[in-house]
Amino acid sequence: MVNALLILGLLSLTEIVLSLFSIPLSYTIFLYDYSGFSLLLPYVGSELAFAIVIAFFTLIGRHSPVFAVVLFTLIGLAPTPSTTDEKTPGASLKVAIVQTVLPQRITSYPGISDGLGYWKSHLIEALKKANAQNVDIIMLPESAMPGFHPQQTPVNKEILGATRGTSLIAHRYVDIAAGKGMSSQAGYWSPDGTLENVHEKQSPLPIAEKLIVPGENSNFDHQGILVSPFICSESLNVYKIRQRLSHTNIGMVLANEAEIKHTYLPELHLISDRIRARESGIPILRASNFRLSAYIDSKGEAALKSSNGRWENLYATVSLSGHSFFSRTYIWQHVIILIGTLFLFSSNKKIIIFTPSNAIYILILFCIIRVHFSYGYERISSDYPEMLSGLYLDDLFPVRQLGVTDEFDMEQVTPYVDLTHIHIRDVPVTRGVGIVNTVRGKLFIMERRGDQYTTLSDNGFSKISKERLEEISLSDVLWYAYKI
Repeated sequence: MVNALLILGLLSLTEIVLSLFSIPLSYTIFLYDYSGFSLLLPYVGSELAFAIVIAFFTLIGRHSPVFAVVLFTLIGLAPTPSTTDEKTPGASLKVAIVQTVLPQRITSYPGISDGLGYWKSHLIEALKKANAQNVDIIMLPESAMPGFHPQQTPVNKEILGATRGTSLIAHRYVDIAAGKGMSSQAGYWSPDGTLENVHEKQSPLPIAEKLIVPGENSNFDHQGILVSPFICSESLNVYKIRQRLSHTNIGMVLANEAEIKHTYLPELHLISDRIRARESGIPILRASNFRLSAYIDSKGEAALKSSNGRWENLYATVSLSGHSFFSRTYIWQHVIILIGTLFLFSSNKKIIIFTPSNAIYILILFCIIRVHFSYGYERISSDYPEMLSGLYLDDLFPVRQLGVTDEFDMEQVTPYVDLTHIHIRDVPVTRGVGIVNTVRGKLFIMERRGDQYTTLSDNGFSKISKERLEEISLSDVLWYAYKI
């Protein structure tokens, strides 16, 4: 019994530590909608649920590994059980999720190509369609609201005009001070177009978002219903999202998923949001560029999901639920796990955790999980739109609608600045320039901050001479990122 409790505690602590770095092992089970794991989530959370599942079958495996593997597989194939939600009678919210297709496909940074005429016309059309549905809130993904180019102010006015009479939640970048970076913000606009509240990204990604200055988190109050916005990777911060969802009615994730070919990142983001919704009993809505926009109900099920990677409006009637047992007690549960595990370790009783049979069984178990994981990923990712085929640079980044390429019809481009005659050396030193370019047949992402250049190629970090950089005209630039 002591051994079983200690295995449980150690696995839980491992999950807790990994969750601090946003890499929970439990993703692998939930991806396959593993019934036993999903059933436990509203009561004990992903760490302890993962530990209970693994410990249970490990203990059975000590006596009969074959029986444990068969039982594990059968339970995994069983339908996912539902939990009883504490519904608020008559309480619901009608939300329009607008899935956009941004011209840039690299990271969450917007670019001047966001001003392409076709993009603006598609966005305004999608907003007008959503507004005609008499919804309570229209939700746009990350980078959809131009905010840092003065020339783009008219676009914002058109966006707010298209949503007149309906509340809007959208993301934008805002320069906060010359030379100090920018703020990544989710804003809440009232039906009359007034910006009532702002949520700022508090923990920017250390590599991809070096120029974003951390700000203050905030919840939005929509007629007494509290909405917690999360800007992309914020919902992967396990403990931050738990803390905020425990004090809100609805979570909203505004994402611009990393579109790096053959990665699990977008899928893992969706899975993580499903876990958090089921744990907390709070529904989560996802607005994304390209794909994987969804309405995740309080059971963690994607009740509504985008069908492809094109422009699409999803209309969700969100039923408000009460917070789960785990959402109300998760801090105490983790304290008990920590104290209990330390107590077992300090006992004088001989504890045997790892035996040859345990090791063999755990190896078999994780092989099964890996198969489930791979199958689930292929199942989710198989709906890549056909328009992406053959449009990869160096097999790394998709360049669909990215900007200027040899095959691109320049007559379709109506950017806000002239790309044709500007050289890097002519860009003011107060600007940072992130560009994607093919230099001598190689793909590079380059950033200028004053006189300092950082270059990331498909082979990793690389150096290129300042003189060579200055020879590159912005007419060759595929992506212009940001200003500092």
